[in-house]
Amino acid sequence: MITFQEVRRLLPAFKEVSESSEELDPILVDRLEGKGISPAGFNASAAKTLLKHLNARSRAGLCTLRQAAALNKFGIPEPETVLFANVNTKIADAKKERWLAYVGSQRWTKGSLNRTEYEAFLRAASLGVDQGQAAEIVAEKIRSAGEHPKLAKLISEARKAYKYAENRDACPVLYTGSVFIKASKPEYSERYLSDFVANANAITSEELEAKSEFTCHNRTPAGFLHKLTKPGDSVWVTTNIESWDGVLWKHTGPVPNLAELNFLQTGSHLGVNFVPNPIDGCLYQLDRLRTKSNPEGYSFRCLKAVVSWMYAVLETDCAPAELWLRALCLLEFPIVSIIHSGRRGPHAIWRVNAKSREHWIELIQPGREHLIRLGACDGSLTPFHGSRLANCMREQTGRLQQLLYLVPNADGTPIARRPFREDPLAVWVRYLEAARFGPRDDIHPQRK
Repeated sequence: MITFQEVRRLLPAFKEVSESSEELDPILVDRLEGKGISPAGFNASAAKTLLKHLNARSRAGLCTLRQAAALNKFGIPEPETVLFANVNTKIADAKKERWLAYVGSQRWTKGSLNRTEYEAFLRAASLGVDQGQAAEIVAEKIRSAGEHPKLAKLISEARKAYKYAENRDACPVLYTGSVFIKASKPEYSERYLSDFVANANAITSEELEAKSEFTCHNRTPAGFLHKLTKPGDSVWVTTNIESWDGVLWKHTGPVPNLAELNFLQTGSHLGVNFVPNPIDGCLYQLDRLRTKSNPEGYSFRCLKAVVSWMYAVLETDCAPAELWLRALCLLEFPIVSIIHSGRRGPHAIWRVNAKSREHWIELIQPGREHLIRLGACDGSLTPFHGSRLANCMREQTGRLQQLLYLVPNADGTPIARRPFREDPLAVWVRYLEAARFGPRDDIHPQRK
């Protein structure tokens, strides 16, 4: 993640901002981490100013802060002024220049050409230099050493080096000669996603319902939360995830009021969200949270309030919805629910069972790259990220945040391998029977 000191170095407007030891509220921590920025060193004022600045940069078409950091590492002057559309070209040019400098620094002499050319190809592959251009330049270096380049051998060496570098993508560093090169940040790849789901069949909402431990189509929002929490747990529910406005729902025991959140199923709100990790329901007062809108600094959602770092959210802004759903069904994670976002596609909640925020981050890390390459939003892989609340209407789009799948005690068995609880058409048979014949006599024996 980008540190406070790196922000000061990359953005001239923040050079005079002082470092702070103040603890930020969870929303600001979540938003900073979602943009790849470590919250350490920021106070609330500096964090809010930075987030506004980054939004203004986005509207102006400038590169992101992470892109500016990457440009800076390649020695590109004034990286914060580079347009978003020009970043890839700038970095590609810088990588090529760095590779040419590396090639020029090597000893191209008889007796050492085989090793030198292979290391040159390794370095080219790790920097993303075009294989054909790399071969031409290496061939010229061999000629300058008084040898005649053998085309078939060069092509073979290049392919071998590029394949080796490609297979090492998951490694944090790549060693070539005397140079260590940091691996590039993982990015979404539709080809990677397509390969992952290549042997999986499409799955319908009826099939997901039938594979669920509990019915989904008729479950109330409170009934959904009741399945994911323990007695005494509280959950923050809101129609604006950026504010402190909301409802504190509490798991009151085995006989709850499952209709108490039904008023959120309709209404003129953009959507209904909740934070999956339970809180204690206590009201905290913190000086760092004092604002004009909250002069007393009260909060239900500070770090002290979290009682269980149980869940993580998986959502995507880039993967096709149908492929993403297939991927969710193949993951060997304990996915407890899948909810349609009411917009572009489904997202999931999976159980992490961490002991602390730091432990949560540690447990997420091993699978992070795989998930991002499949299409998971990097920003959603944070402990305080919110999720859409099941079976509430998202008035922004006029679509239902439909609960598709619910298995609170998931054990990590991929959804695709779970047996059907009932025939996928059973729910429609029940609907049809109710429409044609009314309630069944075996359920209501008093009816004749």
